[in-house]
This record gives sequence, structure tokens and C-alpha cells, in this order.
Amino acid sequence: MVRNISFTLGLAVCDMAIQMSESWESPVESFINYYKSKRLSLEMVLFLLETLPEETSNNRLILIPEHHTKITTKLKSEHVKVVEFLSLVRSNLAQLTSGLATNHTENAAMNSNALNYKMLGKILKVWNNWKRFDTFGSSGDLSRRFLNDCLEIVRNPRLRDEGLQEETYEISVDCIVDSLQECAYLNDKNAYGHSHQEYEYEKSESLSAARYSELVELQKACFNLLVNQIQPHLQEAFEKRDVPLYINLSRLFVNLVDSVNIDYSKSDADVALLMEYLLKLIALPYLLMYSRSAVRKFANPFTPEYSHVKFREILLKYLEGLSQSTAASSNSDISCPMDLDEEVCNISQKSVYALVDILSRFSKSLGSTFSSVQSISELATIKPGLFPYLASNILELLMLVSVPPYKQYVYSNTSGDERMNYTEHIDNYNYYLSDLTDVYNELLRILGRGAAFEYVNMNLLNLPQFSSSITLIQSSFVLLPPCISITTTKNGTPSTRVVVCKTPSVQAVEKLIVVIGDLLSTNPGSTVSPSVYENVLLLMSKIDAVRFLGSVRKIFSVPETNQVLKGLFIMLTKEIAADTTSRNNLEHPGSEVLQDAKDLRDRLKYESGYNISLICYHVKMEKLHNSGELLTILLGSLDYVDNELMVMMLEGLAISCYSLNSLDLIAVFNQLISNTLVQLMSVVNSVPANTAITSSTITRSDRALIVKLLDRIVGFVRNLKNRPELEPVVGERILPVLLSLLRIFYLDEEMVEVICRCIKHNARVLDVQFSKYISPLVQTISTAAQVKMVGTYLYLIEWLHSIFYSTETSGSKASNSNHIRDKTEITNLYGLLTRLTLNIFKSSYNYSGQPGVNNSRTGSTGTGNGISAGARGQNESDDGYGDDNEMLIEDFYGLQAEFFLNSDVYLNDLETINEIIGCSCKFMFIRRPQCVFYFWESVLKMSRKNQQVSELASRYLQTVVDNCFRILQEACSKSTEHYVEDLMSSVVSYVRSRHFPLPNSVGGADSLNQSGPPGDAEDRERYLELLFTNGLSCLPAEIIGNERLKHSFLSGLVQNTESAVNHIYKLLSKLSMRNRM
Repeated sequence: MVRNISFTLGLAVCDMAIQMSESWESPVESFINYYKSKRLSLEMVLFLLETLPEETSNNRLILIPEHHTKITTKLKSEHVKVVEFLSLVRSNLAQLTSGLATNHTENAAMNSNALNYKMLGKILKVWNNWKRFDTFGSSGDLSRRFLNDCLEIVRNPRLRDEGLQEETYEISVDCIVDSLQECAYLNDKNAYGHSHQEYEYEKSESLSAARYSELVELQKACFNLLVNQIQPHLQEAFEKRDVPLYINLSRLFVNLVDSVNIDYSKSDADVALLMEYLLKLIALPYLLMYSRSAVRKFANPFTPEYSHVKFREILLKYLEGLSQSTAASSNSDISCPMDLDEEVCNISQKSVYALVDILSRFSKSLGSTFSSVQSISELATIKPGLFPYLASNILELLMLVSVPPYKQYVYSNTSGDERMNYTEHIDNYNYYLSDLTDVYNELLRILGRGAAFEYVNMNLLNLPQFSSSITLIQSSFVLLPPCISITTTKNGTPSTRVVVCKTPSVQAVEKLIVVIGDLLSTNPGSTVSPSVYENVLLLMSKIDAVRFLGSVRKIFSVPETNQVLKGLFIMLTKEIAADTTSRNNLEHPGSEVLQDAKDLRDRLKYESGYNISLICYHVKMEKLHNSGELLTILLGSLDYVDNELMVMMLEGLAISCYSLNSLDLIAVFNQLISNTLVQLMSVVNSVPANTAITSSTITRSDRALIVKLLDRIVGFVRNLKNRPELEPVVGERILPVLLSLLRIFYLDEEMVEVICRCIKHNARVLDVQFSKYISPLVQTISTAAQVKMVGTYLYLIEWLHSIFYSTETSGSKASNSNHIRDKTEITNLYGLLTRLTLNIFKSSYNYSGQPGVNNSRTGSTGTGNGISAGARGQNESDDGYGDDNEMLIEDFYGLQAEFFLNSDVYLNDLETINEIIGCSCKFMFIRRPQCVFYFWESVLKMSRKNQQVSELASRYLQTVVDNCFRILQEACSKSTEHYVEDLMSSVVSYVRSRHFPLPNSVGGADSLNQSGPPGDAEDRERYLELLFTNGLSCLPAEIIGNERLKHSFLSGLVQNTESAVNHIYKLLSKLSMRNRM
């Protein structure tokens, strides 16, 4: 408790030192003097020195840029004092800590040692925090001494067993990493661009050269440490599973690689060894899974005899011989296997990025040098150097990690909290592989797919045992897809049509699909105890197989491969349907493994549907002779999937059918929706005429069925934009059913949203040809909305209006009297929906567009077109400020923005416009205010064209500016701050334009100059300053506590609005955080 109070007071002292920087001459000197006079402990003075530079960039202090610059300058002048003090403390460290140790215990020496390392860690942390203020004028020798300390700590990881804290080891690594990054930057500034921080010493060429020379010496020392000295510790850490050590050392290796000049054409043994360590770190998360298995002595990559090829051979024999019986006899050998979780993968992630960066640089230099290579063995003869060695090692690494580790995990004896379920295990392994796939793809850019395929073919696909080994087959699922190549040639005809050729890699995939067919047709055995693990492994392999089929989908653009599609789709759709028939066999409560098997079946079902969708994106139905059979197979599987997967599959199916001729596409469409429409019509016919169904009267199962049927239509038509030839299906069959459903379910907001979404996507199919159906749609919505207003109507009308507006402005289609009539109907509906919504706003929020005046009007609620009057008056009964009403606000102002920008038909009703603008000021504070800000930008743009709108908008301009500042004060999100920036910039531009009606007196914003002269530029600037001055008054005193600061903000807002708003936002965020502490 006392310690916490002391450190809280220490933070306060540092904050005070920063805020009093102009009057407190030297806070550092004061701290040191207090320590020397024994009024501060060593631990506390180190804490103060550590905290002072950190507090200059925290989120509590309110500092203007000028003050921050002065503080930075001051700390630079204090840097030498800090380093000299740290050096003195470092020299006396052993004496200081021995006095603090407990001398009358038998552990006195260990206590002293631990305190020694603890204090050394604190010293290094202080030094590291102050490094950014080092001008390298006189502290170079002292800095080198601390870096040597860091190297010594890193060189001896065993110190952690003698009292060295993990944090101290990590700080030492941080210090070296920072210096290596600095070295890399100075070595190649162009690679870093302008995003990198510029160092102070760069202003002097001599200091810059001297600094780089020092850093090169550190680089050499670090290189010697990592390449020649650290290997025994890396080997020992594998047995201990010392993940924290590997993470720290991997950061050093990666940054050393970044700082070294690596040339693909040179054969430097030390650089090759460094790259070998980098590859071993990439493989390490995978190898750690076997660190306590029967093959652990072969899995350690840091032993002298280790190689990827040798261990892969041993691992394959081990996994092939591993079964439940062998696992039971040697249970301890595979206990507690490490999984590839996020922490373990941190070891390899940055190494992968470094390797990808190296290969990318090689690719730019080598160009197409190896494009014609057909074998890895040819690389060294064409271009000797580092690259052939690196390419061979990368492929060996990929061959190893592509061997799935599932058996090792499934047969382990972990249970309870120690284990992940099997689907998580699969996902973790695939996340790990996805990183390595980036390396693979970058290598193929240099190497070419032909040489990579030849390597995979020789070392995997051509093995005699390949087709009989599920493990090898799963390995090919990883290695084969990236090296598939498809070539094209011109057939020599006058039209020079392109013919796609079947390459050896495509032929290999075709053979593998046959093997996959056998794998997927294998049925799980009995799920009783002796075979449940085999069933789990079979399900895992099936999931990998299905994913592979999706990953090789591009081969189905080759015409000759289309013959395998039928069998492939049959395989996948069987897996989709299999879940429902076999799930009951797994109901054995209390068994984690059986539950995992059930989860794997669900995953297999999802992967089958998802990859059907992916394959369909590459299949063109018009090119298939058996497209009808394929469609029947696919459509039959839709009943077994949930809505999300069904929509996904239908979207892919629509893409594959998009190029069909009109008659064939209509036939497909009819085949898809015939049964759907029959079921929907049965719902319509089951409800008596003029009867509305409320959300409380429809059962959950009926709702789910209707939603699924509508989603089925949406899923297919979503990707069929602008196909007017489908009018016989869309206009004559689907739309009447949708309108009938809307007349029944207009009281249920969720159903209205689903129905309107379906209407929208069907309208997109017909585009402007949908105009003939506008009238019944408008009539239905008008009648329904007068009884219960739903925000979805606003969204739908906004979208319909955009069709005709874009048609009219683009000139691509001639406007005719029908289109004008349709626009008029849409505009009239817009007016009705606007009035209904405003009535809801006034009744719910007791708000009027003109404060103090009750100008509410009750909309007409006449019945007609099948809508019952039983629910009349619901518009006035809504209350509260919940999610539904916020969605209504979003939809409403999205609609208004569209109309204000693109239509002038409704702009003669100034009373309604005034209410719309007035309400918008209140709604700027909703959680997602983008629509309101977008509306205001539309209003300001329209005000340049319409003087009456300009006069109305100008009356609320001060309120808008004030609200913007209040929004910033409420700790709004970063995206909202961007909206404020954009709107404030628009306000500035608007006031400065000649369209803005300047007030007669710049003393108030309500006395507008509606008919007088526009005023000169100086008057407009004065009015702009008045707007911002009043707005700034809304901010707390901590931000604008003095006139000097307020004037600084005002000047910034007028001259550079977006930057000033952003700075105010940052200060307010800091203030908000400080108030919460």
C-alpha cells in the first residue's frame, strides 16, 4: 500500500515537472540531489527518471504543441546528467545491493544477486527511455557501456535462474533491437521512407557517420553472439519449452537480418548460417509440438545433427506407427503436447515477415532469371550464391511443416483445461501454415511454379506409399495448390481464341481428386471407445481434403477438367447431408472427445458448403454439357444448411450461371424458386384477407421458415444485377408474393426488413425495367407506413430514387414520361415517409424543428390495399431512445441526404425542411452519427444552389458548430472525429462562399441578411471567427483556461480546420482519460 502511494506521488511529481518546465530549471538535477541527500531511495529516484520521459507522451497531460516542443528540448539538455548518474550507480551497483540484502539468512548471497540484477534492469530501463533524447554529443562511451551490459545479459539466459527478472532480459533485448533498427535505417534510409523518425544527430554528417560506425560495431557483436555463441542456450531451451526466451531471441535474429546487407549472389558462410537460424525459428513452433514425444531428440533444431529432411523421415515413420494402442503403451511420451497457439506462433511470425522481405528484394533483383527453370538442381548452375541454398532450405522446411500434427495431439493424454478442442487445433495449425504460405508464394515469384512442382512431385507425389498414406496425402494439400500452373495458347483461328492447356500440375490434381473421392467415401466406424480417435482423425483429414478442393478451384477453368465436377459435387453434397444422419450416434454425454467429433462433423459440413461456393465462382455453367445434373445436385443440398451457408452457396451458383443465355437462366431460376414460391404462397393463403400479423403472434419456427425462403431468393439474385430478361420470374412471380407478404407482416419490423431487402435485390435485377412495378410497391408501402412506420421503407425508397437519378444524370438511358411518373410517385412517397418520421421524432423526443412552437401534424391513417386499421396510431406510441429508434434516425437522414443532394422536387415545403434540419441538430449525438453529418454536408452543398435552403441552414449553423465541439468533448470515437473534421471544413468553405447569407450584424446568427449584399471577405472571416469563438466556449476550462490558448485554437480553426479539430480532439481525449483515473 505504501509503495503504491509512493509511486502515485512519483507520477504526480513528474507531471508537475513537465507542466512547470519553464520555471523548474532542472527536475533531473533535483531528483539526483534528493537521492544524494538520502531523502529519496535509489528505487524511487530511478522510478522518477524512468517516468519523466514517459509522461511527456501520456494521455493525461494537456499540452499544446509549442509547450511539448519546449519540453523535448529541455529533456535533450538533461540527457547527459541522466546517463552520468546511471553510470555512477552502475559502477557502485554491487556495493549498493549488498547493503540492501538480508545478511542474516543463508540465502544472503542469492538475495544480493537478485537485487543486483533487479537494479540493473531498472537502470537499463531508464537509459532506454532516455535514448530518444540523446544528441550523441558527449555520452557515446557511457551508452556503449550500457549496450555491453545488454549484450552480456542476452548472452547468458541462465541468469534468469539466478535472480534476473524476465522483464530485465526483455529490456536488454529491447535496447539492442532499437539500436539494430537504427542501424538498418542509417544503412538504407530509402527503404524506410518518411515514416521513420529522424534522429537528432542526422543534422550533422560527422555525428551521423560516427553514430553509424558505432552501430556497425554493435551489429558485429550481436552477429557474433547469435551465430557463434547462443546455440547451446537455444538447444537447452527446446527441452524446457522456454517460449519467452525464443520470442526474445527471435526478435534479435529478425532485426539483425534486417540490418545486414544480404546479397543473393554471394556465398557468405556466416550469412548462410544466420539465414539457417531464421528458418529454424520459423519451424520452431511446429517442432515444439514434438518436444516431449518419442522423437524429441530428433526434433530439436539447434542440435548439430538436426536437418529438416532427416527429421521429416523420422516423423513420418513415427506418425504412421502411432495408434491408440501404441499411445496407451507409451502415454508419457506424448503427454502435454504444445499447440500452435498465438504465443508460440509469435516465435516465427516476425521471422516469416523478414524472410518474405528478403525474398521480395531478391525478386526485384533477379527478375525472370529463373522463370524457365524446371528443377531446383539447376539453380546453382544458373546463378550461384545464397539464393539456391536458401530456396532448397525453404522447400525442405515446407515439406516438413506440411506433415499434419493431428495424431500427436489426438493421441495425447491431455484433458480438461489443458487441452484445446480439435477444431481449434486445426485452426491453429492452418493459421501457422498461412504465414508460411506467404513465404512459399514469394519464393514461387522467383523460382517459377514448374520447378516447385517438380520438387513436390519427386519428393512426395511420386512416392510409392503416397496413395496409401493419409498423412502424405494431407501434406500434398498444403504443398500442391500454390505451384499449380495453367498455360494458355492461341489456336490459330481468325478470332485468335485462347485455349487453356492442361499442365502436369493440373493432371496431378485430377489424380489427387480421385484419391480424395476414396477418402471422403470412407465411413467412420463405430463411435465406441476403441475407434473414436480413428474417427476423429478421419474427420480431420476430410476437412483438409475439402479445403484443398476449394484451394485448387482455378483448375476448373480448364475445359477438360469439367468432367470431374459432377463427382466432386456429389462428394461434397454428401458431406453436407451426412451430418443430419450420423449426429445421433455421437450422443454420449460427458465425453470431450465425442463432443469434439460432433464439432468436427459440423465443421466438415460448413467447409463443404463454403468450398462449393468457391468452386462455383470459377465454373461457367454455359460451358458444361451436364450443367443440369450439377444444378440438381447442388440445389438438393440447400435444405441441409443454415441460412448463412445457403446464401453463400447460392451467391457462388449465381456467378457460375450469370453468362447463361436468357432461356437457360430463366429455367435455372424457376427450378430454384418454384418450391420456394409455393411455400410462401401457402403462408399468404393461410392468412385471412385484410389481416395483419404482429411479431408476437408468429411462431419462431414459422418466422425462421419464411426468413430462410426469402434468403434463398436473395442469395441467388444478389449477383444477378441488371438482367431485365428475368422479368417474367422477378416481376410476374416473385414481386406479387413479396407485396402480399408485406401487407401481412407490416407490423413486424424484422419481417419488413427481410421482405424489403428481398424486394431491393430483385429490383436490382431489372434495374430501370422495374419502373412498371413502382406504382403497386409505392401504394403498398404508403398504406402500411401510415399505420406503422419502419425505417426500412426509407432505405428502400432512397435506393429506388438513386436508380432513376443515376439513369437521368448518366444519359445512358433516355428518360421518358414513365420514368418521370415513377420519380413523381417515389417523391410523393418520400414526402409521406418524411412527415410520418418527423411525427415519430416529435412524439418520442418532444422536439419540434422550431423550439417553442408545436407544429406537429398527424399523418393520414386511411386504410386500403388490404391493410387493417387495427394498429392505427402506433406511430405516436413509440417511445424511448433505443437501438430501433437510432436505426430509424440513421435511415431517415440517409434518405434526406440522398434527396437533398439529388432532387429539388420537394424543396418547396420550407416548413418541413426546417423541421428536418432542426431535428438533425439534436441527433448529432447518437452513437453512429455518420448519417447526420453526411446529411449536413448535403445541406451545405444544396445551399449553394438554393437560397431558401441556405437561409434555413444558416439559422442552425452556430448550433451545429457548438454541437461538434460538445461531441469531441464526449470522448467520441476516432471515426466520429473524422466526421467532425469534414463537417467543420465544409462549414468554413460554406461561410466563405458567396452563397452564404451573411447576417446584417455579425453580432448574432439569427438576423440573416436575406436580401442585402453578400458582404466582403473580411466580414465573412469575422463571422467565421465568431462561430468558432462561441463553439470553443462549450469546451471545459482545462482546455481553454486562458486567452492565449483560446486564441491559438481559434487561429488554427480558421487557418487549418482539420488539423486544429484533430488537436482539440486529442487534448479532450487526454482530459477524459485523466478524469477517469
